[in-house]
Amino acid sequence: MLKDKPLSILIVEDNPGDFIILSTYLEQLNIKIEKIHHAETIKDLSAFTREKIDLAFLDLSLPDSSGTESFFILNQMLPWLPIIVLSGMADKAIALKCIEMGAQDYLLKNDLEEKWLEKSIQYSIERKKNLEEIKKINAQYELVGELTDDIILTWNLNTHVVTANKKSFLGYTGDDIETTLGWWTDRIHAEDREHIFALIKGLEKGNRDNILAEYRFLSGDGSYRTVFSRGKIERDKEDGLLFISAMMDVTESRKLQEAILNQKIDHQKELMGATMLGQEKEKVQIGKELHDNVNQILASVKLYLDIAISNKDMKDELLLKCRENTLYAIDEVRKLSHSLMPPSLDSSGLVEAIKDLVEEMNIIGLFKTEFSIDGFDENALDDNKKLMLYRIVQEQTNNIIKHSKAEQVSIALKRQNGHLLFIIADDGVGFDTTQKSKGIGLKNIDSRISYFSGNVQLISAPGMGTSLEVLLPI
Repeated sequence: MLKDKPLSILIVEDNPGDFIILSTYLEQLNIKIEKIHHAETIKDLSAFTREKIDLAFLDLSLPDSSGTESFFILNQMLPWLPIIVLSGMADKAIALKCIEMGAQDYLLKNDLEEKWLEKSIQYSIERKKNLEEIKKINAQYELVGELTDDIILTWNLNTHVVTANKKSFLGYTGDDIETTLGWWTDRIHAEDREHIFALIKGLEKGNRDNILAEYRFLSGDGSYRTVFSRGKIERDKEDGLLFISAMMDVTESRKLQEAILNQKIDHQKELMGATMLGQEKEKVQIGKELHDNVNQILASVKLYLDIAISNKDMKDELLLKCRENTLYAIDEVRKLSHSLMPPSLDSSGLVEAIKDLVEEMNIIGLFKTEFSIDGFDENALDDNKKLMLYRIVQEQTNNIIKHSKAEQVSIALKRQNGHLLFIIADDGVGFDTTQKSKGIGLKNIDSRISYFSGNVQLISAPGMGTSLEVLLPI
């Protein structure tokens, strides 16, 4: 993803030498850089609030700010921005504190390497994106919560009496519920308690208008539930200061979010694994072709040359054989190269490359192949998508040759509602898609399509042939 989208990067660094070193590293990465912005102080950041920036590197020692304060200010000014903290060994602990406060990653200045830098950039942008998605879900859930019966708590900060609007909640009923502050605070998880009270203190001091917090609360059955609370201080003439909050049980929602996130991660791992297996399979095939075919041809050429050197009577005849086998080896290498990177795709385009492939398959004669186009303009696709589609044709026709026993194959390119519909169908034996898992080839196709935000559907049944349908935005 990052290789296609040029990034705009902000470096907050007052040391010119460190700025030049980091900029040089960034320019050498396998990531497109649109622009590198530079700020030497926290004060300079105001100039970038309207800029479209994708990522920031933050030095922890600046002339007008240092440590966690620098991170806090930058995060407040540009809250959507993934931040990577730059630190020395001396302030490593502060860098870790910044991670706790919401920084995406930290790097030691004296230990910068291209591979770690690129991984850190990818990880930080993806992590921030996932966090923003979770924030959106939380915001939506909060809106729904306003329409439901939350637990409304009123805590009198003078008398320390706590009252609730419900007589039963989270497994507690009737006399189980007490109005003492201790009863409520004892049920907040020990690891969350200090944070919650710090937020409330901030309200008392007027440092904030309201709080939004998520913490664990002991339920009536002895298990901890995850609750989301939002509250504010109200000044009442009779009762004095009141802390009023709405508490909502979000345990199941968080479990669902975690499951969805894990599902996404597992899917990404599966696609990555399929890609790696496909690459290894391709390497093995290339090695086999070179060893079993080209290597044997060249070995025979060497044998003929050795004999020709020692036997002058057979020299001319053997040299002719050497010439024939050398040409044969050249032709085999050309075929192998053609299968890896089709030259017609660069010179004539996707449509002509597919036509060439169809013509070759029809010459071989294992099945009859037809190719049709309906409203498709390949100029709407970039080179990466064209090559991806060509590879899919190669992969699927290879699957058809191996498994389908087909007599007819059709390949179609159609434009449909702003999308490209790409169909490869055969009349072969088919298979039960519910019983048979996808092989490496089909997983490779899945991986290629997912990379370009497309969808793939495999339709098949025993005796009914197979249809591979790809829908790709253009």
